[in-house]
Amino acid sequence: MVLKDVFFAKNNRAKRYIIRILPDQTVRVTIPKYGNQKEAQKFLNEHINSLQRQIEENTRLFFEINKNYPSKYFNIKILNTNLNELTVDSIKQNVIIKIPKSKEIKSKEVQEYIYYIIEQVLRNEAKRYIPKRVVELASEYKLKFSDIKINSAKTRWGSCSSINNLNFSLYLMQLPYELIDYVILHELSHTIHKNHSISFYELLNHLAKGKHKILNKKLSHFSPRIKAEYFQKL
Repeated sequence: MVLKDVFFAKNNRAKRYIIRILPDQTVRVTIPKYGNQKEAQKFLNEHINSLQRQIEENTRLFFEINKNYPSKYFNIKILNTNLNELTVDSIKQNVIIKIPKSKEIKSKEVQEYIYYIIEQVLRNEAKRYIPKRVVELASEYKLKFSDIKINSAKTRWGSCSSINNLNFSLYLMQLPYELIDYVILHELSHTIHKNHSISFYELLNHLAKGKHKILNKKLSHFSPRIKAEYFQKL
C-alpha cells in the first residue's frame, strides 16, 4: 500500500518514533531527537497494514456534506450554509445540521459537532423506543425486571444488575430492529441467570427462537459507537 499524504516531523522531545493519523487522514511520522528519516520510513513500512485498516475505519466514521442519514424516527441531513456558525434545525421529522462553507467537513470541530447532534437524536429515540420494547418482550415471555435506564455506554450494549435493573446503551438505536430485540432478550435472560452459563444460553436461544448464534454473529459486526456506515444498515 502507498500512503499519499505522509510527512515526517522532527521532535527533540520525542523518545521514540510515533505515527499519527490526523483528522484529514494525513499521516504524520514523528522522528525522535536521535532518529533519522531513513529509520522513520522503515518504521512506517512496518506499520503499513495496520495504518491502512485504521484509515479505512476512520473513513467509515466520517459524515459527509449533502447526504441524508435516516435514523429510526428522523432523517438527519447535513447541508452547507452561508452562516458563520455550526447550527441545527429540527423541522418535523428532519434534523438539519448546517455546516458553514468556510469549514472543512472532515475537521475535528465539525465531525465532533455532528456526532454530538446525532448522539442527542439517538438518545431521544432510545428513550422513546427501548423501554416500550422491553415491556413488550418481557410481557410476551413472562419475565420481570425492576427498572430501565438509557445510558451512553460505549463498552457494552446493555447490562442487568443483581436486582434486575436493566441498562441499555443509546447506541442500540444504530442497530437493525432484530438486533435491538436480541440485546434486550439477552438482558432479560439475565433476570433469570446472572452469569453466562449453559442454562443462560439455552434460555436466550429459546427466546430468540433458535437464532442466538446467527444474531450474535450479526451483532459482532457492530460496536456501541456512532458510525456513518451504520445508518445504511438500519
